[in-house]
Amino acid sequence: MFPDRTTFGKLAIDLESALRKAGYLEKSYYAVPYGMAVVTRLEQIDADGRPFVGESRWQIDPSRAFSLANYLQRLFAVDEGHFRVVVFIVTVIPFSSAQQHTTPQEANLWLSNGFNRPTREFVEMRLPSSTSCTALIYEFRKRHGEDPQVQLPSLLSAQQHLDASGLTAALASLAHGATHGP
Repeated sequence: MFPDRTTFGKLAIDLESALRKAGYLEKSYYAVPYGMAVVTRLEQIDADGRPFVGESRWQIDPSRAFSLANYLQRLFAVDEGHFRVVVFIVTVIPFSSAQQHTTPQEANLWLSNGFNRPTREFVEMRLPSSTSCTALIYEFRKRHGEDPQVQLPSLLSAQQHLDASGLTAALASLAHGATHGP
């Protein structure tokens, strides 16, 4: 699936480039069996999946909160809205989607609990030809007077989310070999 990317490190550089093109400047890395996961920051979106414009996209900004309690208070204080976290899983191991419910608080902690970059050993690992990349979309909805809840099933498909976020176009440039370094 990734013929021109010989190591996980090269793939990580290209994936970071695509994320930047789509406006995702903050991400976190995790190790998964025979691969890696890349998690984006929690963002506010329209009902059709388009991200909010400017700083309102990142309205729930954990860096401006002085504690997790302040962050959660701000999230719960939002009157209404749709939110999303994108997780890319790059691995040779097939997996199924668990119908496990995730809270916005847990999803936001994914960003702060992961690594800021892949480890050196991982960067140098060869990328097996059977490697695939799967985008998991975690969509949350906050309704007036209610706590935020995971949207299951999502109102949009994963492809609609990727299209609306700009990630489809950014990832397509990777498929055509247009890479950009860090």
